[in-house]
Amino acid sequence: MRNIILFTLLLINLAAYSQIGGNHVYQFLDLPQASRAAGLGGNMISLWDNDIQLSEQNPALLHPGISNQFNFNYIGYISDISLMSVMYAHSLGDSAKYGTASFSIYTANYGDFDETDAFGNTLGEFKASETAYQIGWAYPLTSQFNLGIRGKLINSLLANYFSIGLAGDVGLMYHPDASFSVSLVAKNMGVQLSNYYTGAEKKPLPFEVELAMSKRLAHAPFRIHLSWQHLEQFDLLYEDPQNPSSYTNPLTGETESTSQLELISSNIFRHLVVGAEFIPTENFYVDVAFNAQRRYELMVEEKMGTVGFSWGFGLKVSKFKVSFSRAIYHLSGGSNHFSVTTNLSDFYKKSSRPVGA
Repeated sequence: MRNIILFTLLLINLAAYSQIGGNHVYQFLDLPQASRAAGLGGNMISLWDNDIQLSEQNPALLHPGISNQFNFNYIGYISDISLMSVMYAHSLGDSAKYGTASFSIYTANYGDFDETDAFGNTLGEFKASETAYQIGWAYPLTSQFNLGIRGKLINSLLANYFSIGLAGDVGLMYHPDASFSVSLVAKNMGVQLSNYYTGAEKKPLPFEVELAMSKRLAHAPFRIHLSWQHLEQFDLLYEDPQNPSSYTNPLTGETESTSQLELISSNIFRHLVVGAEFIPTENFYVDVAFNAQRRYELMVEEKMGTVGFSWGFGLKVSKFKVSFSRAIYHLSGGSNHFSVTTNLSDFYKKSSRPVGA
C-alpha cells in the first residue's frame, strides 16, 4: 500500500502544471457524465452514498455497497452534441482485501459535418467523436479512508485526424460517519500518446485538482456540498501579460482595469461550487447548485439569467433509480443529463449481497 501511495504522489507531481481552458485536448473529459453530479455543479466528488454514478467523479467513491450496480447516462449538450456513458461496479471477493472495481465507457458524438473546399464547394461529409475506456479500483485504507484510482484509454477521431491518449484519476476519501465526508481528487493526469497529424505539438490534458466536502444536517432533510475546483492553479482570469491588473473579457475581447483586491477576491470565488440537496426520503431527492467560474466566464452582462446554476432530481421506480438534471452554461443553452441505475442482483436470486456504505 505504501508503494501505491508513493506512485500516486509521483503522478500528481508530474502533472501539476497550470493551464487555461481551451489549451488542452480531450476536453469532453471535463463534462460530468452522471446527472446527479451535473445537478450539483459538475464537481461532486465527496458524496458518500450507495450510488454508482457518483464514482465517475471520484474513484474513491467505489465501495461494496454499489457492487453489481449498472448505470447508463445520456447527455444532450449544446448544438446537438450528445454524450453517453455506461458503468458497472463489482466487489473483488473480500472487498476489505481486494477492494471494489469498475469499468466504464464514455463517448462524445459531435455529429456529422459538411466537408468543403476553400471556395465553399461541398466535397462530402465527415464525423467527429471521442471515447474514453475507463477501469477504476478503490481500496479501504481504514474504516474511514478510501483510496481510489482510475485509468483511461482515450481515442479521438476528428474527420481523418486520429489521436490516442492515456490518463488517470486518483482520489482520497474521508468519511468518519454517514453524515459527513471530505474528498481530494486529482483528475486527468496523463499524456497525448499520438498527435492528430505529423509534426503537431502535443497538448496537455485537462488536469485538475479538486477538494470537496458534504454534510447532511442532523435534524433536517438537507445535505450541503462545497467544492473547490482547479486547486492546481490559483489564477483563473484571462489577463493581459503586459498589465497584470487588467482583465480581458473572453467574449468581447475588451480589456477592463481592476484593482488587485478585486482580482484576488474574484479568483477565490471562481474556485467555489456550492450545492444543496433536499432528501425527504431515501428514494427521492432534489438538488441545486451554483458554479461561480461558469457564471463569470460565460454570462452576458446585459442578460445574465441563470448562467452558472444547475438543478436536478432523482427517484426510485421499482428496481431502477432514475434521475435528471440541467446545467445552464449560457443564454444559448445548457446540458440535459439523464441517468438510469439498477442493481443487477435485483433480477436474480443471490445467496448474499454486499452491504456497505
